Amino acid sequence: MINSSKNDRVRTNPHAVQGCDASVYLKGANSEQGMPPNANSLQPRALQLVEDIRAKVHAACGPTVSCTDISALATRAAVVLSGGPTYPVPLGQLDSLAPAPESLVNQLPGPGTSSVRQLINLFGSRGMGDAADLVALSGGHTVGRSQCAFVRPVDDTFSQKMAANCSVNPSTKQDLDVVTPITFDNGYYVALTRRQGVFTSDMALIKDTTTAPIVRQFAQDKAAFFTQFVKSIVKLSKVPRSGGNKGEIRRNCFKTNSGARLIDVVEAAAGVVEGIRSIGTMASRRMGIVLALSTVAALLSPAVSARFISLPTDHLPITTPPLADGLVFDLYSDSCPQLETIVRSAVQSALQQEIALAAGLLRIFFHDCFPQGCDASLLLTGANSEQQLPPNLTLQPRALQLIEDIRAQVHAACGPTVSCADITALATRDAAVASGGLPYDVPLGRLDSFAPAPSDAVFQLPQPTSDVSTLLSAFQTRNLDNVDLVALSGGHSIGRAQCSSFSNRFREDDDFARRLAANCSNDGSRLQELDVTTPDVFDNKYYSNLVAGQGVFTSDQGLTGDWRTSWVVNGFAGNHWWFYGQFGSSMVKLGQLQGPSGNVGEIRRNSCFVPNSQTILAAAGNDGFAASA
Repeated sequence: MINSSKNDRVRTNPHAVQGCDASVYLKGANSEQGMPPNANSLQPRALQLVEDIRAKVHAACGPTVSCTDISALATRAAVVLSGGPTYPVPLGQLDSLAPAPESLVNQLPGPGTSSVRQLINLFGSRGMGDAADLVALSGGHTVGRSQCAFVRPVDDTFSQKMAANCSVNPSTKQDLDVVTPITFDNGYYVALTRRQGVFTSDMALIKDTTTAPIVRQFAQDKAAFFTQFVKSIVKLSKVPRSGGNKGEIRRNCFKTNSGARLIDVVEAAAGVVEGIRSIGTMASRRMGIVLALSTVAALLSPAVSARFISLPTDHLPITTPPLADGLVFDLYSDSCPQLETIVRSAVQSALQQEIALAAGLLRIFFHDCFPQGCDASLLLTGANSEQQLPPNLTLQPRALQLIEDIRAQVHAACGPTVSCADITALATRDAAVASGGLPYDVPLGRLDSFAPAPSDAVFQLPQPTSDVSTLLSAFQTRNLDNVDLVALSGGHSIGRAQCSSFSNRFREDDDFARRLAANCSNDGSRLQELDVTTPDVFDNKYYSNLVAGQGVFTSDQGLTGDWRTSWVVNGFAGNHWWFYGQFGSSMVKLGQLQGPSGNVGEIRRNSCFVPNSQTILAAAGNDGFAASA
């Protein structure tokens, strides 16, 4: 990346000089911070932030994580929190024992560099000779500001304006992305196509015939930029270190350990494995990573830290929510040990005949739990049935019947020991797994309601036309947060919707909306896949579609346009492991919702569709003992 934005330079300078080793943090004699490429331009607060995180990590876990690894994780966190994509971070790098030589530091490309060929050659010397790497990593200038001393010479209207601003106040800071200066997106490239690049090195990218087409592509397609940025920054993080991975784990990022023993580390086979999994087997280090990421959010500005709930990382453990009263994981281990086998077998057999049942079960579970908790009230038929209310008119009858069929099998094997609510929860989990998802443990012990939920509660179900603020408000009243909202929306990775449910999108002026309108062809009952890439596979392609502007519902596509949810969408799109883990955690949270009276009810004995009281009355009537009206 070009020597520029303070937000990014602390991370990228060690890479460009001699590999990732946190040498730029060292203070004192021969510090890189005092050398011309870095003097008066690195952010002291950003350097201090990494040291603050190290202190918290080491306080929690001991000196187990290097400043180099903390810097890498903090940089990724900053990118994601600013709206950018997530990416895997190789871990296991040690901290250098001395600053890099000045001759190497002076090789950093400066903002006044006008030759793209010179930049490509410099990147190539680090194993990054692809022009796309240069352009993508220059995209770090989509956030951050520069001192006036670094802006390009006056040669057009925009540079005249910058010069005028700087002449009034030489200490003025210039936004590097004049379109969206505090959001990590493709606005930087849009600015370059308008000849609004701040540095000479920026404008060179749009003038050179090799890089200009890439700049224009990124300006038109944010997803293309994000995809290449991830590839390039991962490649950057793997730039070989001169002398190999030798060093120490510093007890203070700003100075080496006094008398520290030199540690030799064998290459990748000894521990540098792509992503968090490289140290994932050590509980103390896992905790250190979580703490490091949490501290990034806590120490950033309130507006930014408010976005932070959890950060996307491969195989980072997802915390299981605490269990609600009355629920346990192994409730039926004695009374019905074959329960999960019966449910799983029935679901798998049904999906082999009709794959659409998986989406039907997911929708039933959500529509049952959201109004007044997971109590199988939705399954009740007859007077005041929730199934007759508008939000539920398109529920799948065959999916409802499948739950009742499973209840009959379970009760035949174990007696009336398992509620319809628990069977629904298990069947939903198994449907997601059978469609490609990962398994998660389901807390059990729910009771079945005596009556349907009130209509006003049912009408609180989110609508496909809802905006993000409305959705977040509804979720927050149920102790579900923004990450839960995005994760549970991932149920739309499978299933179809009637055209009438998203007809409002037909008026939008984009190619995908026009395609939707053409597919529906004025037939509101026609069905449209909610995941246009892998409609019958439970995976993270739904989120990739959203990033590409291909969400079917307004409520889906809106997730990419709100800072409270967009970073989670980007994270799930780039990391299927995070989505799978978070989906399971959010489903457990959803599955523990209870009504105002708590977990009160019965185990329906004869049918999920009828409460026991009606079954008893019907039997009494058949025997001549029905109560008179």
